[in-house]
Amino acid sequence: MKRNTAIDIGRFFASFMVVCLHTKFPIKLLGPFVADIAKFSVPFFLMTSGFYLYDVENEKFKTRVKKSIKKLLRILLEACLVYGALRVLKKYYFDIDISNQHIRLFEFFAFNDTKFTEHLWYLFAVLYVLIILLVISRAKRLDLFLKLTPIYILIHVVFCTLSRNYFEDPYLYELNWLVTAMPFISIGLLIRKKKLFESFKNTYLSRCLIGFVFLIFIEHYLFKLIVGKGPGVLSIFLFSITLLLLFAKNPKIFHPKIDNFIADIGKNHALDIYIYHVLIRNILTLSGASLALNNSVVIFLLSLLFSIALQKVKSGTYSLNKHVKIHKAIPKS
Repeated sequence: MKRNTAIDIGRFFASFMVVCLHTKFPIKLLGPFVADIAKFSVPFFLMTSGFYLYDVENEKFKTRVKKSIKKLLRILLEACLVYGALRVLKKYYFDIDISNQHIRLFEFFAFNDTKFTEHLWYLFAVLYVLIILLVISRAKRLDLFLKLTPIYILIHVVFCTLSRNYFEDPYLYELNWLVTAMPFISIGLLIRKKKLFESFKNTYLSRCLIGFVFLIFIEHYLFKLIVGKGPGVLSIFLFSITLLLLFAKNPKIFHPKIDNFIADIGKNHALDIYIYHVLIRNILTLSGASLALNNSVVIFLLSLLFSIALQKVKSGTYSLNKHVKIHKAIPKS
């Protein structure tokens, strides 16, 4: 199966929404509502990862997993170096107390807790699941792994509900490989394997999507009313899955040129935007920028430009290295 244009468009919008989760929305009145819906972004990213990983042939699946692990390790190294440098800058140049951002080894290895930056847990969580999938593929037990998906979902719902309302450090028990990454990557794999998107009509999926948007707000305010905290878990879970099913079923959304333009950003820049938008936010905050600059829309656009520039540099470096290797390989006469 080729890349699905609509899913990559979904990745584009999800990358914007994840920026909205970590930054201030320019229209203050809409901020809480945007943040509620924006929580679909991480589950959507995880499901698309699973969706694109799957292959009916075990050897091809194993090859894709290996390739993804190598790529992710390189990305993790780059991100950790960048945010490590940012920590040094904060502490020694701006004299900012970062003692609450120290790394706790047990929490880091068990729960992907990355206190030095709030969002890199995602990369480590995906890495853990990819390693598990590599072991599964070598044992040729992917079918058994996917049969346990209802258990992964139950773990997600139970732990997220408990963490948001009862645990002192909610994100520690929610944002990790077991509770969030494995359930949604498994769902993405299952949707691709079973072609579940073919089982639903567009009208049904569209109505469900609208219904789940209302449920997000209802569940959010009910949780706040009853237990003083929010939002809930079920509505975001259902909304994210329905959105992927709708996009998987309908590869085209707008005019082909518009589709391809947006999908290209979603395919090639969504992950960079996720990784580096926090860096851009920090730079703007440290420079004392006002809300006119330090907001979700501006940070998203700057992160996109940063990603484009970064990939230009990488591709140029790769071409130069390739040229040097070829030149060295040519025997001198």
